[in-house]
Amino acid sequence: MKKEKLDRILQKVGPKTVKEDLAEYGYLLEWVNEFMKERYETDKDFKMEIYTILYNHSKRVEPELDIYFLEHLSYNLNNFLGKTENA
Repeated sequence: MKKEKLDRILQKVGPKTVKEDLAEYGYLLEWVNEFMKERYETDKDFKMEIYTILYNHSKRVEPELDIYFLEHLSYNLNNFLGKTENA
């Protein structure tokens, strides 16, 4: 069995974290903004962890997550267009 597949299975089987529970009930961003705002704004790895948890566990649409994905998509498309125009 490949390591990636095993990691996915273990992630699904393992116990949920407090952050995952908060995301499931729609309170993760509120909790982060209340108690970890500075870290959320300065630590990119932590921000990505929060976005990943929201993506995987939130049952509702999170506008902040949608904005992040759209900005990331726009950045990548602009890079792609810049490379193809120069080729």
